[in-house]
Amino acid sequence: MSIQALSWCIKRDIPNPTAKLVLMILCNYANENNSSYPSEKHLAKLVGVSDRSIRRCTKQLSELNLIKVEQRLGTSNLYTILLGVDTSVQSVRTPTTYNTKDNTKVSIKKGVDKYDIDFIEFWKAYPRRINKHQTYQKWLLVTKNFPTKKLIVCTIRFANETKNNKTEEKFIPHPSTWLNQRRFEDYENKNIEIKKQSLNNLAG
Repeated sequence: MSIQALSWCIKRDIPNPTAKLVLMILCNYANENNSSYPSEKHLAKLVGVSDRSIRRCTKQLSELNLIKVEQRLGTSNLYTILLGVDTSVQSVRTPTTYNTKDNTKVSIKKGVDKYDIDFIEFWKAYPRRINKHQTYQKWLLVTKNFPTKKLIVCTIRFANETKNNKTEEKFIPHPSTWLNQRRFEDYENKNIEIKKQSLNNLAG
């Protein structure tokens, strides 16, 4: 397992939540060279989609320069995580102004996001976005004793389920309710747990 790769993955802005889950699994299986070679069938089983969907996701991740896919004859593909340079956080000089009355330098801070990055990933993945502030309060309570990365995985699986079932938005619970009632635990099963396995058992 590459903790560095998983941390890097969480910060990536990927429009397709299924592709992000695939990337998280690849990061989880990555060795010291940030490479892994799970079969498409194995990835499809973990994510709960078809082999074809996995191929679309890995193609999208490759086009986003997040992974490199090497096809190997007679066995599974080799996936290499392209950690590269983290450009998601840029150093920005804070604009300043001066109070002419007492010549005091005052910092002007604009656009400061009060939500942490893991919550933002959850918010983007959840299929119905309503009452962000209240949801964040529930998020803080839940994540005191439930891993944030696992919660995001459960959320992505829930979002995929609602999409596949074409669930109308009015029947999707508010995110604060979903968290408060701990409905994410319904998606914490063997199919969605990202477990470290021997890479030798992943091909084929």
